[in-house]
Amino acid sequence: MHKGKNNRPYYVVIHGRRPGIYKNNQQAIDQVHGFPYGKMKRVKGLKAAKQLFSEKRQTKAENKNYYVVKRGRNPGLYLDKGQALEQIKNYPYGQMKRVRGYENARAYLRGEEVKVKEKIPNIFIDGSYIQSKAFSGYGFVVVEIDKLIAKDSGTILDYDLINLHSLGAELYGFIRAIEWAIANGYKYVYIIYDSNAILPYLETSEVANGKQARGKAKLAQIYAEYKEHITVEARHKSDREQYAQYHEMAHNLSRLMSDMSHDE
Repeated sequence: MHKGKNNRPYYVVIHGRRPGIYKNNQQAIDQVHGFPYGKMKRVKGLKAAKQLFSEKRQTKAENKNYYVVKRGRNPGLYLDKGQALEQIKNYPYGQMKRVRGYENARAYLRGEEVKVKEKIPNIFIDGSYIQSKAFSGYGFVVVEIDKLIAKDSGTILDYDLINLHSLGAELYGFIRAIEWAIANGYKYVYIIYDSNAILPYLETSEVANGKQARGKAKLAQIYAEYKEHITVEARHKSDREQYAQYHEMAHNLSRLMSDMSHDE
């Protein structure tokens, strides 16, 4: 008997190489096996998996701070500073250093060269669906070290995406932001979003049936391809107070073409 989304098991990788929601147990295990403090959990039903991931997800390994005990009782990588300090306390010539990013931390532990820190832009996205005008649009602004460096907006013409309404508009803005980052040579980017449905949807390969399936399938396929070329860390607009100003700019941009081409 075929298991529906509400009954089948899902494997939620909370902390690992690629946090996300997996249908395949081995794929999820591969993300946490041999990874410092790797954490995954089996849950029943896609809804429960999305909720758990949204509530418990941790910062991706590429941007997390690690405490590297290079010389101490138990050399290795630690997420907790107190635990790392215990390894060097009263230890002859104990050595510990905070390093940003899993690969950099591992390289430092091994005595290899640590990569030079690159600039990481914040891209604030939003999408608008205006039913009375049958209009969908997106907008985003790019901020680097507290300086606005780029912005973009546009109308969505693909009916399969328009049919996803406001969620589809924001998802499309998410994709356009990634395209901008890739085109400008970035390997890592923060994307600040509005809808809580964005991240759980993009991090699972499950695509719903029904009239919205085509649009979702298109966006999921594009996102999966782009992830091979860039690392994206998504953050909700409420994570920091200073996000509000730039998100409002992105929201206004998502409505810009509608306001220009239609009378209220």
